[in-house]
Amino acid sequence: MIISAYNIYKGKDKIIEASVENQKDIILDRVYGLENSFFLSFYELVAEFTVIDAYEFFVEMDCQSNIFYENLDYMNEERGKRFFKIMAIYHTIKMLRKKRGQLDFDEMSESMFYVYEFDEEEKRLCTLLYSCAVNFDRKFPSLFAKCLGKYLFGEDIENLFTLAFIENFCYNSFNSFSSYLSKYISINRRIKLAKIHEQKQA
Repeated sequence: MIISAYNIYKGKDKIIEASVENQKDIILDRVYGLENSFFLSFYELVAEFTVIDAYEFFVEMDCQSNIFYENLDYMNEERGKRFFKIMAIYHTIKMLRKKRGQLDFDEMSESMFYVYEFDEEEKRLCTLLYSCAVNFDRKFPSLFAKCLGKYLFGEDIENLFTLAFIENFCYNSFNSFSSYLSKYISINRRIKLAKIHEQKQA
């Protein structure tokens, strides 16, 4: 039984490795081409944390209402790309709202669109979600959760427990990410250094 369970677990690992982790290096190659040092460090860490989140929530966390675990068998390369993109959208919007006045949506989203190779519909989705976060802040978590379910799995999420699970997942993911990003150099300092570098290059 122990060997069988181990094999099943390793099989699940392989799905995430093939659909998500194997794409990370391609994304990072584009990240390292960014000129803005803050955007570079930001999206480098987003890619790393997205892989961590994928293993934890698609493979390890077998609990009620976990839409990721329930849809593991449907993960493929395209859904892996979408998982990277939807998490990048969330982290970008949350950071823009956290540091409003210091970061510009057009500049930051342009870097994100380049790194993750967004198509026109995905760009519009990001813009609409950002607009919602700005104008309807309290409704944003629920709306984003519904968009994640539809965009990633093609599901209309109506179950309140599933929506709550996705909302908590996104919230905790950003908090962990943000804490790590500011562990050695504060986010304000990172933004300031990026602006100083750009001014010197101008």
